[in-house]
Amino acid sequence: MRLSGAYADQYDQAGAMVRVSERHWLKTGIEYFDGRIRFSTVVTNDYSSWAMAQLPAGLGELRLLLTRRGDAIEVRYAAGEGELELAELAYLPPGEALAGAMCAAPEGGGFQATFHDLTITPRP
Repeated sequence: MRLSGAYADQYDQAGAMVRVSERHWLKTGIEYFDGRIRFSTVVTNDYSSWAMAQLPAGLGELRLLLTRRGDAIEVRYAAGEGELELAELAYLPPGEALAGAMCAAPEGGGFQATFHDLTITPRP
């Protein structure tokens, strides 16, 4: 998936989410935090952990690739056309899951987000 947005307010976010249940999920993508965009991943397995990485100022587009590997989700990302980097290998219980694009503006008035090339492939 490729995504971009006009992030402006604290916690504006857009990316991908995999949800096994209310207590077991992962969301990852761009999040506006402390005045700049960051690569952000939140993993929840009863309790949540939040990891961030720096992104280049003025980033136009982020690429994401999430892959289910048994009882884990592999998260890879790239700034623009750069090489996909491993960001996270997170445990999520096995079983059916919902997956797709997500965005939120929990503290702002909303923002424009654009998603391209979203492909969801069932596991064999």
